[in-house]
Amino acid sequence: MEQISIRDRNHAAYLVTLGFQGDFVPQAGGIIEAVFEYSPELESATRSFMANAPIPVQSFVAASRFVSDRINQTRKAVSHD
Repeated sequence: MEQISIRDRNHAAYLVTLGFQGDFVPQAGGIIEAVFEYSPELESATRSFMANAPIPVQSFVAASRFVSDRINQTRKAVSHD
């Protein structure tokens, strides 16, 4: 299974808005990456993100909060290990 790692919160939130689910994985230096399973649909969504394609604003705001919360939870979990 091929995976795509994304560090850009807005890119991750865009994908979450479109219904993709990912895991949040700590990396060296305190960086948290969103990891998504590769699919042609994910690749197409990434191209849409890069092209600044429109998505529902309220859904994107909710997804942005979700991504920020997950990043914070992952950081806290790592700091307690």
